[in-house]
Amino acid sequence: MITCLKLKSGATFYTNLTISEARTAITNEIEISVWWFAAWGQRFSEKLYIADGELAYMITESDDG
Repeated sequence: MITCLKLKSGATFYTNLTISEARTAITNEIEISVWWFAAWGQRFSEKLYIADGELAYMITESDDG
């Protein structure tokens, strides 16, 4: 399942981690493999460290109704 990570800055990243796995990685300061899309549609992949205070929310496909 894909998890969407939304930061307070407005940036959006996607990961294959569950919400529980992502929360654990963020809490333990572990980099997360993510991907994101540029405005023109190009996909980029990278490892990202997300500080706990920078995360606005996480959502999965099953959360969208």
